[in-house]
Amino acid sequence: MRRLGLLGFGSIAENGHLPALQSFPGMQVVAVADVSPERLARARELLPDATLYESPLELISQAEVTGVDICTPPNTHADLIVAACTRGLVDVICEKPLVLTEDEYRRVARAREDSGSRVVSVNNWMHSDLNRHVSAVLQAETIGSIRSIELQTGRPAAALGNGGWMPRWRTDLAHAGGGIILDHGWHQFYLLLGWMREPIRSVSATARTVDPRHAPVEDEATVEMQFASGTGRVELSWTSKERTNGGFIQGSDGSIAIHDDRIEVKLGAETREMPFAGRLTQSSYHPDWFQAMYRRNLLDEDRAEADRNFAEAGVLVSTIRAAYDSARAGGTPRTPSVH
Repeated sequence: MRRLGLLGFGSIAENGHLPALQSFPGMQVVAVADVSPERLARARELLPDATLYESPLELISQAEVTGVDICTPPNTHADLIVAACTRGLVDVICEKPLVLTEDEYRRVARAREDSGSRVVSVNNWMHSDLNRHVSAVLQAETIGSIRSIELQTGRPAAALGNGGWMPRWRTDLAHAGGGIILDHGWHQFYLLLGWMREPIRSVSATARTVDPRHAPVEDEATVEMQFASGTGRVELSWTSKERTNGGFIQGSDGSIAIHDDRIEVKLGAETREMPFAGRLTQSSYHPDWFQAMYRRNLLDEDRAEADRNFAEAGVLVSTIRAAYDSARAGGTPRTPSVH
């Protein structure tokens, strides 16, 4: 039996992580930590037998758990992961972004290596119908060699956190560490990298703040990536009129158009549709994606996927830092230090 502690009990923990964890008979959430009395009261309603803590570090040091699931703001992730590894907890799951800098990643990597803990970044879009469908088409080489990938994510505003604690933490630089590049870009980058299957040669980016509500972080950004055999482009916005997701993959023999509820594979005059079970924009939670993530990364006794996930997180951290460096330099290309 895996006995887990939830660190942070905001909306993503309540509506995404908890339902997925409770779907497995071999997992039990036995402790919850949150700095908000309101959120601890909600945890008590949903988990009457759990032990509650006012501090994540207190839970890590005192709770009778085998692992923790970290759902706190990004600026806390590195310290909490290291503390969990230092205690020797078997499972350490952490919401994206795993950490904020290459130095933090290296510190976490050392703690992981010393402890043997399984450290997992919550890259839940890897387990979406979108990724399954696109990956199947690409692995079959249906559209030939990839020439370019374009992805777009639009939201009307930065998502608000739970009202029990700092709803606008995503636009607070001290807590979030960045804006939409770090928040939504993380998901889009690992999808793009997984499909391209090549190391990044360079990253260039532009970023701006359009809506004053989002200052000082960026709410619009364009990130371009150069690979040996193709290009990638990610467009991100917290200023869209509605929630949108889309994209386009051009191959040497065909293409894939990505829509909110399906992909369309085009080969010559023939177009084949592959619908999704649920729209990409319908929810910020998708418990089924979390469920698949836990199954692959935690329940699988073979650590291959968890190890791949951790290595991927290092590439993502370095890619995002390169994007921010490029944006500060007016779009000058930068090379990620980890690729």
